[in-house]
Amino acid sequence: MRGESPTYAAVILYYQLGDRIHDTIAALQNQQRAPDSIVLVDNASYDGVLDDAERRYPACRVLRMPRNSGYAAGMNAGASALAERFDYVLFLTHEVVMDSDCTARLISVLRERERVGMVGPKLRLLDTDITWSVGGWITRFGDVRHNLDESRASEVHWLDGACLLMRTSIFLDIGGFDEDYFLYWEDVDVSIDIRIRSGIACVPEAIAYQGTAKTPIYFRTRNQILCWHKHRQPWRVGYAIVHAVIKAAAVDLGGRAPAQAKARLVGVMDGLTGRLTSSPISMVREK
Repeated sequence: MRGESPTYAAVILYYQLGDRIHDTIAALQNQQRAPDSIVLVDNASYDGVLDDAERRYPACRVLRMPRNSGYAAGMNAGASALAERFDYVLFLTHEVVMDSDCTARLISVLRERERVGMVGPKLRLLDTDITWSVGGWITRFGDVRHNLDESRASEVHWLDGACLLMRTSIFLDIGGFDEDYFLYWEDVDVSIDIRIRSGIACVPEAIAYQGTAKTPIYFRTRNQILCWHKHRQPWRVGYAIVHAVIKAAAVDLGGRAPAQAKARLVGVMDGLTGRLTSSPISMVREK
C-alpha cells in the first residue's frame, strides 16, 4: 500500500438540508486528494434539492432511497452502490465541510498505520474556530463524552459519524453499520467493532466543520441501551435504565415536561426490545 496511491470513494448522506449540501459537495471535490467516486444518498427527502445533482456534478451518482431508514441504512446503501472496490470509503453527512487537505491527512494516517482501521478529523463548529470533538470517550458506566485533548487523539474510544474514513476491508468485515439504531450511536457501535479488530484514531491535523445539535432524548436513551445490550454489557444496560427512569421522574415530570418523560421511557422499552417507535422522525425533532 505504501508504494502506490490508494483509491477511495465517498458516500454523502443527504436528508432535507437544503442548498447547503452544495457546500459539502464542493469542499469534497476540491480536496487535495479528491475521491475516485462519489455517491450521494438522498434519504427520501422529496425536496428536489438533488434533482439536478448528476448534471451539476458529473463525478457524482445520486442514489434515491425509497424511504428514510436512517443513517446506517443510507450509508450502507451508498457503499453497496459503489461500482468497484476501493481501498478506503469516506462516510460524510450532508452538513460537513472539510478543509482542503482533510482527506489527504486522513489517508496519510491509514497508509502509515496499517493496524488502524478507521480515522476521523477534528470537528469544529461550522463557520467558527471552536473545536467540539476530537474523537470521544466511553465512561465506565457507558455514557459517551467528546474529547477535546488533541494529545490523546489516538487513544479515543469512538469517532463521530459525521466524517469517517474507513478501510473497505474493515467495513466489509464488520458487515457495515448496524441499521437497528436508525440514528445516533451507530458511530459508537462501529467504533467498538473496529477497535476489537484493529484500531481507530482521530487526526487533529485534519479539520472538518459541522453544524451540530444535541441528541434527542428518545434516541439517546434507546440507542445507549441497545448498544450495551448488543455488546453484552449488562451493568451498562442497567445503569442506562436507572438513569433514564430517575431523570424521567425527577427532571422531566418535576419540571412539568411530560413529553420528555414519555420519550425517555419509550426509549427504555424500545432499547430493551430493539423496537423503533412508529414515528422516529418526529422524535428526532422533539424539543
